[in-house]
Amino acid sequence: MPWPSQIDFKSDVLSLNRPLRIQSSRCDLRVKPAVERFCAKLSAQTGNLYLHLDSEAKDNPPLTIHCVAQGLPVQRVSEDESYVLSVDAASAKLNAPTSLGAMHGLQTMLQLAGDRKVGIFRQSPFGTRFPWRGLMIDVSRHFMSLEQLERQIDGMAAVKPNVLHLHLSDDQGRRIESKKAPKLQRLGSDGLFYTQDQIREMAYSRERGIRVVPEFDVPGHSTCWTVAYPDLASDTPSTRLVRNQSDSQLPPLHPTNEKVYKLLDAVFGEMASLLPDAYFHVGGDEVDPKYWNKSESIQAFMKAHDFKDANALQAMFNKRLLAIVTKHGKHMIGWDEVLGPELPKETMIQSWRGQTHIFDVDMQLNQFIDALSPESYTARRANRLDERVLTN
Repeated sequence: MPWPSQIDFKSDVLSLNRPLRIQSSRCDLRVKPAVERFCAKLSAQTGNLYLHLDSEAKDNPPLTIHCVAQGLPVQRVSEDESYVLSVDAASAKLNAPTSLGAMHGLQTMLQLAGDRKVGIFRQSPFGTRFPWRGLMIDVSRHFMSLEQLERQIDGMAAVKPNVLHLHLSDDQGRRIESKKAPKLQRLGSDGLFYTQDQIREMAYSRERGIRVVPEFDVPGHSTCWTVAYPDLASDTPSTRLVRNQSDSQLPPLHPTNEKVYKLLDAVFGEMASLLPDAYFHVGGDEVDPKYWNKSESIQAFMKAHDFKDANALQAMFNKRLLAIVTKHGKHMIGWDEVLGPELPKETMIQSWRGQTHIFDVDMQLNQFIDALSPESYTARRANRLDERVLTN
């Protein structure tokens, strides 16, 4: 898992009744602890308590691991995760372009332990359609200790998802320490949050070939922000974190208040330096327009800037947010509610409501394109909207 691009079956069986003589070449520092974890798990699976890393005993069957190059300092979507695993009665060979493939190949060997048929196993995630294999964990609503998260990461490594989407802020709480705006965790977390030192420990995921993509949901789902900073809300904010669906006072952030963008710039910049992945999720889903529609100051702003509705106002918010995220060296991701004809194509979209909503926005894009000159139609249509839509 995932299904390989090619399997060749043989009758040879590599016996595991004695330690493997494991040697690696040109791999980065992640591979040695990965080999140690592999040996411990394989020993538990086979019942051979003496199965361990043994690079000296020449009579023991060898497992050779060769990487063409070390992995990138910060894992990327485009990084090659492929590998070739060859097993016969005398030895096992694991070859990979980078250490990512080597770590995946070790997990495949654990999955194959006990299988008496597989000889050559070729895996190329980029030969499949899913270079982004994500698991989302919502620690805002359901807080997990660092130990629980690490257990989840170990489970991911076993079956090879490569992205942990960590939902870190919502109406129920903000779950990461900010030193620039400490009221966020003091008032917006109920005391349950990860310190910055703990977040740095998330290098645990990199050692298992898994990227961590953070999500901080704005401008809606933002009670944890407005409890700490009430003057940033579009209306009278909740005085406590939302714990159930009966809490109806959920005003989004105030999109015309410059203090909102100043705080987001400071805090997002701080978070960007903590979390090295290239992608940064800003939410953008389920923004209730009633708060913006009944605000006199917001309505006056919309009239002055010729914004016809709340969607146009959120589009403005999204553009400003994109500038902040880009300034701090990240690619912005949003849920499909942020998608619109004028959204800059640098933004990645995650579709949680399905293809129907993507199709609706694509129709809007067509109408927008139809209004352009015929000369620009072909060029704009060639850059189709659905080429930048990510569905997990």
